[in-house]
Amino acid sequence: MQKHRILRYMAALSLLFCVLSVNAATVERLYEVAYPVETQQAQERKAAIEQALLELLVRVTGNSQIAELPQTVELLEKASGFVRQFQYSVRQNENSPFGESRKEQAILNVVFDEVAIKQALWKHNLPVWGKTRPATLLWIAIQDSEKRYLLDANNAQEIVDVMNAQAQKRGIPVIYPLMDLEDQMNIKVSDVWGGFIDNISGASSRYPAEEILSGRIFLDPFGTWQARWTLIHGTEQTVWQISGEDLTVVLEQGMHGLADNVAVRYASTASDDAQVGLQIRISDIKDINSLVRATKYLESLSQIAKIHLAKVESTRATFQIELRSEQQALARAISLGRTLMQDTQETDEEQVTLAYRLIQ
Repeated sequence: MQKHRILRYMAALSLLFCVLSVNAATVERLYEVAYPVETQQAQERKAAIEQALLELLVRVTGNSQIAELPQTVELLEKASGFVRQFQYSVRQNENSPFGESRKEQAILNVVFDEVAIKQALWKHNLPVWGKTRPATLLWIAIQDSEKRYLLDANNAQEIVDVMNAQAQKRGIPVIYPLMDLEDQMNIKVSDVWGGFIDNISGASSRYPAEEILSGRIFLDPFGTWQARWTLIHGTEQTVWQISGEDLTVVLEQGMHGLADNVAVRYASTASDDAQVGLQIRISDIKDINSLVRATKYLESLSQIAKIHLAKVESTRATFQIELRSEQQALARAISLGRTLMQDTQETDEEQVTLAYRLIQ
């Protein structure tokens, strides 16, 4: 019993450190997709690459219905042209969620060309969602045939595995409450079940998450899982409902809804006319390494079409930039990162200067 307490305590500490390090996260390998295959034949590989590209387009645009758009058909026809490299691997035997057995599975690992994908999306007026994405805190109340409870990531591995797999596929950083003594004092299952937003937001304040997802899931008398999801962003709320006979599908669709709704805020499309005459002034540039770091960060932002270092003076660097999207989209993207902090803004008749400080 003592050993179990120690292991549980260590797991909680590990989860806490993970939570505190997330906040807005840079999604690694955003343009890589692992797709299951049966053989290594060229015909099947071609079809698998098309499906892998479709999965990538959903992830990068933030739109789970992207396949229904006519622009997507044209992109999928050219799928092979977007591939930088591919290789085969084998996924070892493991138990899938909820007790289903899964055989050894061959996998086609595809790395797509990030620059080419972005250019194609801009050209077709489709949104692009960058690698820096907001973290979402998950409060989920579940009622099964036996009881009603708040999801505890330490005690519901099967459910967590399903949600994590779908969140990873969509490129969504998610974190789970610790469900420690402080959480137990701050929030009850009835708060999440009843959708009491003030209580949910209050209990979430200890966690560094930009978004909060509240879920209520139950098994109805007819054997169907019903789910009501609420995305909380400050004072804004977005609600959607899902039902199905398979809990896995209901959980996966919940993650799809989360990604779709968050992407509306952060994914941006190209504007008709690129915004020119715009400058970004960055302070606290202490040395050449700081300047390189700031430059690479700006170059990584998909909202910026062109960038030119115009001037360096003392501890400040000024960049001349041209935007693909609206200025507000750039500001939202920068606000998620840990590189720049907004300072003051200066304007004159010819141009706007956005002012930021480099976070050390």
